[in-house]
Amino acid sequence: ECFVLNVKKLDVYQLDLQPIGKYKVTELVELANKINLPIEENGKKKVKKQLYDDINLYYLNQSN
Repeated sequence: ECFVLNVKKLDVYQLDLQPIGKYKVTELVELANKINLPIEENGKKKVKKQLYDDINLYYLNQSN
């Protein structure tokens, strides 16, 4: 059997960040530095999506 989704968004958590398109890479780097997240992985700088996801995950874990 199936179920009907009656919600408009699939996000079940209140996000602390705005959508990724509202940020420039430099803004995400500044946010990561403020919360002491590494901005490099394996000697290479993280891409915008990876920085955004890491920052978002940090905030989700802090809210618990």
